[in-house]
Amino acid sequence: MPESNINGDLKNHSVPAGNSMQVADFYEYSMAHANVANGVQGRQSIFNASLRGMPTSKVVGHFEHKGVKYPELAKRHYMINAGLEQVVACLLSDNKEAREKIVEYFRFISNREIPNEDEFFEWVLNFKFQGDIHAMEEGIPFFAHQPLVKLFETFEGGQVYESVILSILNRQVNVATTSYDVYLASNKKVLLEGASRRAFGLEDSLNVSRAAMIGGFSSSSNIKFGMEYNKKVGGTHGHSYVLSYGSEYEAFKAQSKIHSNNVTFLLDTYGDIKTALFTALKVAREDNLTYFKFRLDSGELHTQSKWIHEIMSKCSYSRESYDVVASDDLNAGKVKFIEKEGGDILCYLLGTFLSIQSKGPGIVYKITAKKESDTWKPVAKFSEDPGKATLGGDIQVYRIMGKDGFYARDVIALMEEPVGQFLNEGESAKPLLIPFVKEGVLSRKMPTLDEIIKRREEEMSKFKDIENYLVLRSKGVVSNQENILKEIKNKKKNIDLPSDLMEIYEAEVLNKIA
Repeated sequence: MPESNINGDLKNHSVPAGNSMQVADFYEYSMAHANVANGVQGRQSIFNASLRGMPTSKVVGHFEHKGVKYPELAKRHYMINAGLEQVVACLLSDNKEAREKIVEYFRFISNREIPNEDEFFEWVLNFKFQGDIHAMEEGIPFFAHQPLVKLFETFEGGQVYESVILSILNRQVNVATTSYDVYLASNKKVLLEGASRRAFGLEDSLNVSRAAMIGGFSSSSNIKFGMEYNKKVGGTHGHSYVLSYGSEYEAFKAQSKIHSNNVTFLLDTYGDIKTALFTALKVAREDNLTYFKFRLDSGELHTQSKWIHEIMSKCSYSRESYDVVASDDLNAGKVKFIEKEGGDILCYLLGTFLSIQSKGPGIVYKITAKKESDTWKPVAKFSEDPGKATLGGDIQVYRIMGKDGFYARDVIALMEEPVGQFLNEGESAKPLLIPFVKEGVLSRKMPTLDEIIKRREEEMSKFKDIENYLVLRSKGVVSNQENILKEIKNKKKNIDLPSDLMEIYEAEVLNKIA
């Protein structure tokens, strides 16, 4: 079976690539239509996909309120990038039939005469992504306001992919980062991903498996994932299997027959792991097993595992002859607790809380600059909620390496700013946003999944204290924000309104500004 991504092939999972333009919010096309109708289509623009702030989505434990258990969440300090390959695959797809079906649908729902509708439909039929994509490599940790993907396209061509880009990035970044939480909590033990049954669809299950591997998981149970990426997958047996037999003994015996020294005995089907354990030992002796595993899936896993180790010692089994696997809706908080309590677990199997999480990362996709007279004019969103503000301009992110070989800080800067001004003696910098697509053509070979995983390991090893890592904004970025805000205020002061409205406006709005 061939290795994934040979010769720069793109693997698309989240949305069938040829139909990516169909998976859009209606307003993405409505804006394009309005521009066509007003004859202003085609303005070159820059769009950034980035976090506006670090989300409060890290599960650190649970609390109970009125008999209901809730996850205890903490604010994140960083996240792990994932999903770029699927973004590129979707944007570089070209399917005329898919575009024809969009137009056919728009004609079907149109119930009135709309200006320049035929010209808009012509734009849809002929559109093909021909812009540039600069992006952060997958597996790299990132922070608030740092673009993961920077798109150079016409406004219409860039805006129409908002839903596709965000659906991919938000999903995979969330899973990759959550997976890395578990990876650290487990003291970097073997982690098995079994989230297919909790995914949001068939294609999504592949994205979850992929992102989990990027975040630190060792293997998946998803056969299609194994086929796509030439990876071995694994699994044990379920409670239904045990229930389908007349007894645990018969079920364990049947499993031992096919798995032999690789068998795993699921102990909690009847709520009595103690009887199940001794039943498994009976099978192990009858079948001369020299190594086997027990799987715990409910209850106080740390207490159960320690009891198993005591019993196995009393029964004269060496620690090398058996292992314990834990599951049961685990998350990073639970895994950390089990490790702290000395559960002595070989590996952890997670599914539910990799796929179904309380809160996503909140990556947004906004225009940051527009072309005017061959120069980029920065634009940014401001809000009464400061957390919703975005950065304007053609942004680059520099990761500064100190003399000691560890990362010292990040600088969010403008592309035109010389990088040397951000460096002290003996330091070096690398840009995090690198070109992947030039004028609609893939310009860089996409890395394999194994290469992405290796990058994550290497990158994380270069941070001394990532939870207190320094991220700065350059003078150029700060100046941009100040100038944009000043321009917004000037426009408010110089607004042209009918006299009756102007009097009220001056009293209600301008006085507040003053």
